[in-house]
Amino acid sequence: MHDAFKVSVALDNLPKIDTIFAHGNKLLVGSAGSLMVYQVKDPTGDDPLEVTLIETHKTFSRRSIDQLDIIKESNVLVSLADGSISLFDLKTFELQEQLSRTRGANIFAVDTQIEEEGVVPVIVTRLAVGEISIPDRVRTMVWVGLNKLCLGFPSEYALLDIESEVLHELFATTSSPTAGAFTSYGIGYMGMSIAGRASKPLITKLPNNEILLAKDSAYI
Repeated sequence: MHDAFKVSVALDNLPKIDTIFAHGNKLLVGSAGSLMVYQVKDPTGDDPLEVTLIETHKTFSRRSIDQLDIIKESNVLVSLADGSISLFDLKTFELQEQLSRTRGANIFAVDTQIEEEGVVPVIVTRLAVGEISIPDRVRTMVWVGLNKLCLGFPSEYALLDIESEVLHELFATTSSPTAGAFTSYGIGYMGMSIAGRASKPLITKLPNNEILLAKDSAYI
């Protein structure tokens, strides 16, 4: 039987980890407002995994770091802490900008697409800010293409079209018959019934605009 992956202990005897993000051969770990950068060396044969602490930034955030991600093309580290999103230099970890209009955020999703026009490299930045009401607190989300978001609610997955503002039900996070459900509707009217214990929603993005969603102990 072929094993798709092998589970190894990377770090132990650490303080509480608030968030962790893998970037190339590095692990970015957030704990009590500090950012720790570890370098991971792939093991050869039966050798143990080698993880080395290479940087510590104790004043990275005044509060716990809730989420980390990167914009690779711009060498930017995106951080969510204390309900606000900030941008840092990915190499120096110095603060570049705090996005004041994100105050109150509990989650974010990053998606970048490169378009080549002609023979001259051009960087075009588009910023669109809007607000769409949703029926429950979003636990996880990923971009699907340019105008859709896959959302993971406490007991349900849904696909949101940000142009039409229509939310389409996908399926529940668990097979339990008591799990709540909602049907496709415009954002003007919403209803959702939740009962029983649901599995934690998990979503990961795959190539070609495909996504993998967790349901019970399986993935769809």
